[in-house]
Amino acid sequence: MATSSMHAPPGRTFEFRVGDVFGRSFEVFTRHFILFFVLTLVPSVPLLVLPFIPPEAFASTFVIGLAGFLLVFVCGMLASAAVTYGVVQDLRGRPFTFSESLAVALRRLLPLLGVSFCFGFMAMLGMILLVIPAFIVMCVYYIAPQACVVERKGVFASLSRSAALTKGHRWRILGIVIVLMLVNIAVGYVLGLVLAGLSTVAALVTGAWQVLAGAFSAVLGAVLYFQLRSVKEGFELDQIVSVFD
Repeated sequence: MATSSMHAPPGRTFEFRVGDVFGRSFEVFTRHFILFFVLTLVPSVPLLVLPFIPPEAFASTFVIGLAGFLLVFVCGMLASAAVTYGVVQDLRGRPFTFSESLAVALRRLLPLLGVSFCFGFMAMLGMILLVIPAFIVMCVYYIAPQACVVERKGVFASLSRSAALTKGHRWRILGIVIVLMLVNIAVGYVLGLVLAGLSTVAALVTGAWQVLAGAFSAVLGAVLYFQLRSVKEGFELDQIVSVFD
């Protein structure tokens, strides 16, 4: 596990910059584009296949909704955890494989589902109260899954860890979230216009884009986690110790 013993050189301080997060994320993502895409695609296959299953195959629309809800939880957490492992290995200068990444994700699946459930429940309460509290919850607990995977923490410890690391930087994190949302909406809109009338092709292309966007978001979440640790604990990203050894 990475510890706070990894400090910055004397006289040097770390700053949290949104541009650095996006820049580093893009570098890591492009270095392992295919592997990150596959790591996000494979756990998401059931979710991508669900819209093509005839409604008659299910007992009711409630079953369809419940199946989709559960798949979003499980597939999303598996993909995010697998990509997080890949990012950690990349920042350590180590190779990683599909099987290793997925194995780590499966080992952390239960606590990750707990983190996701608590996160979703609090966000839902925020939406019921007002839209703004939901965004606050998102920013506070944005890197809880990464803390759960990297530091092997439990559900509530992961949430607390995220709250501590994001404190003082939540407006910038909100900016990152908004940028990701706007890009996703814009690309989805353009794809809808370009592929209008081509239902099957549109579904495939849109699905591929969602996988791509999900992979990059997972990479960005992991990079953001380590950037915040650099700021809070004062260590270089390249000095990450063997968290998975």
